[in-house]
Amino acid sequence: MSAAAAMVGAVIDLQLIYVGSDNYLIDFRKPSPGSETLYYINNPYAVFGDFEIEKAMQLFGQYDYSGAKEKLEELREKVPDPVIRQQLRFSYLLAAAYEHWDALEFTEAYQNMDALVTELRRDVRLNFHFLLMDCIGILKEQLDILDALKEIQKLFRSKNHMAVLRQQEYIVPLMFTMQTNALIREAQKKYDSATLLLYRLLEMIEQRRLSHYDIDVSKADFSNMRYDEEKMPMMKGITEAKRLDIYKEEIAEIKKKVFGKCNSTYLPEQISLLDGYIHLSALRDEIMVSGKGDYIGKLKRLRSVVYLRNNSIFAHGFSPVSREDYEKFKEFVLLLFRQFCELEQIDYVAYSEKMEWINPLETGNYSLGVRACQ
Repeated sequence: MSAAAAMVGAVIDLQLIYVGSDNYLIDFRKPSPGSETLYYINNPYAVFGDFEIEKAMQLFGQYDYSGAKEKLEELREKVPDPVIRQQLRFSYLLAAAYEHWDALEFTEAYQNMDALVTELRRDVRLNFHFLLMDCIGILKEQLDILDALKEIQKLFRSKNHMAVLRQQEYIVPLMFTMQTNALIREAQKKYDSATLLLYRLLEMIEQRRLSHYDIDVSKADFSNMRYDEEKMPMMKGITEAKRLDIYKEEIAEIKKKVFGKCNSTYLPEQISLLDGYIHLSALRDEIMVSGKGDYIGKLKRLRSVVYLRNNSIFAHGFSPVSREDYEKFKEFVLLLFRQFCELEQIDYVAYSEKMEWINPLETGNYSLGVRACQ
């Protein structure tokens, strides 16, 4: 009973007091009367950090990487066992990498992930049962993704956006990052934020496909755009000026079918999302004409789902996005993204699996208190 009482006291974090003596009578198997002393002892759960470690790990499941990192940093200073401290460092580096990745701080995310993979590889031969040792493979794949993402920031600083769009090794990791971040916001029930991220993914699909025709949505130069003459035979053997006139007429016809009217053939140099997909339709790009080839129906559906986003409180409206509206929007965007991946010869399922962020609680080497090694 006394042991059970001590355990309850430790669990509810009461001050534990032990009655001891430095004058124990062996023959009588009890302390000398009057020599008893009260000892105030530390909570063993606090000393070894079992409960706090469990709380920190649970924050990964809530996608609270900042909170997990902060708790793990505190525990690394308190826990006396060097074996546990080493595994806490692994978890700390993972939380820091995901915190920066979630904030689109790719260089910092890469640095933390690189340190984690390096340390895991260093220790795996002797301590293969340590936490996260069974995840080295996927962590190395995520490190490779971050390696590409950190290069994007250099190109953005030099304002070379088209270089990012034209090179699949840059734009694809960025697109999957948008998808992953959106799904995290969905899990947190932050549907407005998730909608914005999926909207950005829609824009990236459009921007990447338009880059094949040398169209920059931020400053389009239609006089130098490329045409696929096999898909648009009417563009063969005519001047660039005549090509542009035909193209303007094609854009106007599509707008009439989508909006019911088109009062001008003017093509603005800054292209909105819906206009970008109208351009892709006029160019007969596969993202719009694949399948049944009903690009007008696809444009009308795109217009309706974009309307949901535009009425979000984070865009132009005053109401939050409902879960029902968000699900409709997500279904459309992810279906289009899968079609995009197929056209670009990207294994959507395999890449999505590489982008699944690890929760230490769900790994094979985890046990309560990070004691898989004991």
